[in-house]
Amino acid sequence: MSSSNDQTLKTYNQNISLYVANSPPDLSNEFRAWFDKKFLGHKTSIKILEVGSGRGIAARYIESKGYKVDRTDASQEFVNLMKLEGEDAKLLSILTDNIVAHYDVVLAEAVFLHFTTTELTVVLKKIFDSLTDGGLLIFTLKKGSGSKIEREKMNGPRFFQYWQEKSITDVLTRLKYDQIIIEKIGDYRSSKLDWLMVSARRGV
Repeated sequence: MSSSNDQTLKTYNQNISLYVANSPPDLSNEFRAWFDKKFLGHKTSIKILEVGSGRGIAARYIESKGYKVDRTDASQEFVNLMKLEGEDAKLLSILTDNIVAHYDVVLAEAVFLHFTTTELTVVLKKIFDSLTDGGLLIFTLKKGSGSKIEREKMNGPRFFQYWQEKSITDVLTRLKYDQIIIEKIGDYRSSKLDWLMVSARRGV
């Protein structure tokens, strides 16, 4: 784990109450519509892993559609919060831990933006290996260039890596993902930057 990721995780663990207070309590309509489109046609019996569940907002919405989500997070405080709310959640650092099962869908909402390019490449390869044939990966990134440390909302440093459509497509293609689709949503989560909504599949 890099020093930047270690510090980001420390900020979440130490300031979780600030994150909860300053974040939307539910998914945006745009995100709901995106999820609905990505899950269209999938049987509710599919196995789903969420990386970086946070407060479990995305998982709750997906489960309202009849699916079951394996909630995980690298932050012990987020795992504790989900458990206090009656959810089954496990500690998983996608950077350092192995994924011990195979999944039909892996999702990560506002998680991969905290990884350097090298870290994300490792994570995407690990997820590729955990997906069933034709399995789906869906995740979000912030659109932009370069990287920086931000203190907004959390009263502590968090690392952010910004991406362009071509740069993330190139990484996914090198790792043998196919059916790569990237959609752009402006002002998602009241951000000043556009968000990239990315989906890709493990080829059969």
